[in-house]
Amino acid sequence: MSSQSNDEGSRVPTPEPPPRPQADRSDPPSREAVNRMLLGLGQAYVSTQRVEDRSPDESTPLLPQPVTIEDIGKTRAGVWAALTTAFAASLIILLIFPHILPDALAPLVGRLPKDPMRAALQIMTNAPVIDGHIDLPILLRVQFANNVSAVDLTKEFVGHVDIPRLRAGKVGGFFWSVYVACPDPVVEGKDFLTSTWRVRDTLEQIDVARLTIEKYPDVFQYALGSEDIRAAIKDGKIASLLGVEGGHQLGNSIAVLRQYHSLGVRYVTLTHTCHNAFADSCGFEPGIIPLHGGLSPLGRRLIDEMNRIGVLVDLSHTSDDTARQALAHSRAPVIWSHSSARAVHDHTRNVPDDVLALIGTEEGKTDAIVMVNFGPTFIANPGNVTVFGVADHVEHIAKIAGKKHVGLGSDYDGIGSTPVGLEDVSTYPALIAELYKRGWNKHELAGLTGANLLRVFEGAEKMSRELKAAGTAPAFDVYDKRTDMACGTDFTTKLTDIVPSNNGFFHTVLTTYNEHHALIIRPDDVWLTILCQFNFFVNANTEILRANFVENEGKMELKVNDPSGVADFAFMSRQMVDLIEANVSDPTLRAWAILAFTTTTINDTTVAAVLLMATFKQYFAWGRTGWISSGD
Repeated sequence: MSSQSNDEGSRVPTPEPPPRPQADRSDPPSREAVNRMLLGLGQAYVSTQRVEDRSPDESTPLLPQPVTIEDIGKTRAGVWAALTTAFAASLIILLIFPHILPDALAPLVGRLPKDPMRAALQIMTNAPVIDGHIDLPILLRVQFANNVSAVDLTKEFVGHVDIPRLRAGKVGGFFWSVYVACPDPVVEGKDFLTSTWRVRDTLEQIDVARLTIEKYPDVFQYALGSEDIRAAIKDGKIASLLGVEGGHQLGNSIAVLRQYHSLGVRYVTLTHTCHNAFADSCGFEPGIIPLHGGLSPLGRRLIDEMNRIGVLVDLSHTSDDTARQALAHSRAPVIWSHSSARAVHDHTRNVPDDVLALIGTEEGKTDAIVMVNFGPTFIANPGNVTVFGVADHVEHIAKIAGKKHVGLGSDYDGIGSTPVGLEDVSTYPALIAELYKRGWNKHELAGLTGANLLRVFEGAEKMSRELKAAGTAPAFDVYDKRTDMACGTDFTTKLTDIVPSNNGFFHTVLTTYNEHHALIIRPDDVWLTILCQFNFFVNANTEILRANFVENEGKMELKVNDPSGVADFAFMSRQMVDLIEANVSDPTLRAWAILAFTTTTINDTTVAAVLLMATFKQYFAWGRTGWISSGD
């Protein structure tokens, strides 16, 4: 890390890069010598450009002897020859010694100006910034309730981003983060089963991003791939892509990933600051307790599907173990959309050196790009957060992983404060100028601003094409904590194993409160809650209570008859209640157990029937007859 003073915005001057090696020539002329030569040639031209033999009043000869037409012609020919020779000599000198060329003329011969800011702007004209993470959509949600008609990006706008500043900052594209906050872990619980509203909010954020892009068609161009990015930049527009910032926004569903992709999402951050069904997060402070030890089995399948459909795997916010495992598992290049270097500033959100060392295109490594975050918390200690510190992070990542594996992911509009010198999107050139002063050449800087990201993106697209060409099937894996998709389980086994995992009534109350809905309480809801508790009690005291319910020992097999051949579990469970009623000691059991309120629905009756079967599963075995099958 380069040294920095304690004063905000000040810094020990960075040494000039070493001079470029010169060809074996002795005593090249100095700038002053060449300037004197050019001045002399100019004076010679001025003094000889016009030949006359008389004064303006035609009275006094200018020359001692009359000048003939032939003499004038010879003189002019000589002048032109001298000027041609001088021009050729000047051109040769400038080509041999380009360092003496004034900055204003440098682009004419394909050379970068010595002035760092002029050089940065020249580089970024041809290689504009493609930022990996800008949080404009969440700003629109918080400030305008996603009302795009109230938004005007054509003039100075709240936050760090508007069209004039994007143009000034030489921005050619960025990922619009469609971020939705992590849930409250106390309310969410360890199984992440209250995720529906986050899918809803993600769809709303996709909507506000797309509407904003469409509002300014001469400025923004919706991009779905690397070729779209190149086309937008060629047309002078800002390529606009979408990124989902956290697996918690998927609702525990790989199918939701596919739908987000169809709407234009091109990267998904595996976690935000919370664990989810797919992977462990690094949290925001050290000490977060791992849940999966990195990736869950479902998380590995999520990466498989992301590789198949061409969605970039984003490892910002993930734990170190998640990052290591994802690098090893992914068949496509991956990204860190907005992360910095932990060795430069020790923060859990930054990438450690041992993980950076896994990045590369060599055997045993994974192609990736770490896009440096500008958030002050991740850059340096308070009071020392400057553009120079951000440059230190860029250089460290380049040192460990290589200059082809670093990019820019500012997190503008997602960070409350900014580094001195990088106050908003108009200031990217200041960072490029600083790195130019440190010796980065135009090709390396063009990689940093966007070419490195394009390479990684193209690699992911190539892998997607290969996997689809090979006939790789979509991932249909279902989160194992879900209880609504148990397809494939044998009917008898399924009913034997049923025990409600929580109190559905109180779960409904909490969900209603958290999602700000009106709560309607029916007697059916209360009664089903009582049946749940009854079920728990009987199963905890099976043998003690046996004589109160049945006369048989062990399990008596009860079979329902269903000749239709259609596995209608709801119908069969209601039929099973008739058999239970006929075989228990208390003939009034059915009358008080099965709901019969004026508000009762067929679904309520079915749930009560299943609960009754679960209550007596230690006394009865469930079966069926009458099905037409090829096995018997």
